[in-house]
Amino acid sequence: MSSETFIEKIGRQQVEKGLISSRIRTKEMKEDVVLEVINLKKFFNIPIPFETTWFMLAFVAAVVVFAFNITIGLSIMGGVVVLYFLLPNIPPFNKRPKVAHLKAVDGIDLHIRRGKIVGLVGESGCGKSTAAKTIIRLLEPTAGSVYFKGIDINRLTSVEMKEIRRHLQIVFQDPYASLNPRATAHDIIIEPFAIHGVASGDEASYKVLSLLKDVGLAPHHAYRYPHEFSGGQRQRLGIARALALEPDFIVMDEPVSNLDVSVRAAIIQLILELQHKMGLTYLFIAHDLSLVKILCDETNVMYLGKIMESGTSDEIFENMMHPYTKALISAVPIADPTKRSKKIFLTGDIPTPINPPPGCKFQTRCPLVSDICRLEEPPARWYSKSHVAYCHNIEGGEESPEAYVK
Repeated sequence: MSSETFIEKIGRQQVEKGLISSRIRTKEMKEDVVLEVINLKKFFNIPIPFETTWFMLAFVAAVVVFAFNITIGLSIMGGVVVLYFLLPNIPPFNKRPKVAHLKAVDGIDLHIRRGKIVGLVGESGCGKSTAAKTIIRLLEPTAGSVYFKGIDINRLTSVEMKEIRRHLQIVFQDPYASLNPRATAHDIIIEPFAIHGVASGDEASYKVLSLLKDVGLAPHHAYRYPHEFSGGQRQRLGIARALALEPDFIVMDEPVSNLDVSVRAAIIQLILELQHKMGLTYLFIAHDLSLVKILCDETNVMYLGKIMESGTSDEIFENMMHPYTKALISAVPIADPTKRSKKIFLTGDIPTPINPPPGCKFQTRCPLVSDICRLEEPPARWYSKSHVAYCHNIEGGEESPEAYVK
């Protein structure tokens, strides 16, 4: 059974079980959409022993009483300790929530078309890598749907997901930490073949050598260990491993952030060559906005787990609307020494993702903030059928992309 037949079979089964509707797969989802992400959320549970503060205050008070009356002080100390361990197990105190939610990804939407490079940018800690890992289900999502070729992969069993993983791969940010230091390059690349039963023996070894050649490494590199490679070579090795199963979609999680400029240029050229040669589709995560502008067809700007603005790269960089996007792009250095850009410096503090403020998450740093920003989530304002920004106080735009559809 071919992998394409398997995907079609799973899609039909999901429709028959009512897990997804045929309308989604045939009408709303275009033929060239490889990956569709709808309202994806990923919350991490953070233990919050909220009673501890009050018990510590009570214990300090007992110490103060102990200084004046030893008997009463000891009695209070003993009572505080007993209550601290007993109350969490006694109704109604045992019904109190014991965790808080760190909202790393808080309802993002993405539509990635075949053969395109879609950029995801934002400050460190905004949830880009978590979003990428959740999209390909390396992390289990809290809510939302991810449709790969019309199949909701979040509803697949582990056995079914194993087959789909052949088509979804990732190149990690740290090329050294993502490679097994005790395995040679040959063993690292051949492992996917063994897991999925694609090839073995001489055939698998021949494919390993072909992949090394495709990513610009020599045959003798096959028997080196990761520590024997340079940073750029390790990243090429990670790309070769991601290509081993001939995937349709690859997440590039800051693949050049740890590399020198000259090596970075070579890796970017390699990524483009492989895309044209193999028809690959990328989700490209980066901090370098100048690189995203040149490399990506579409760009999504992320802040504290939410998409602030998205559109084609030309729309984002030439007609940015959201104040956060403007601030990010203003920080991009200009190559011409005779020109100076007007940098936008954001003031205020970044709110914690554990307890973000109501309304717009950017309100604490936004120069356009108003009262409504502190109360309501910003609506979507569309400036073309592909360009959308989420803000209360930007002008123009339409409430729906349908206004631009002729």
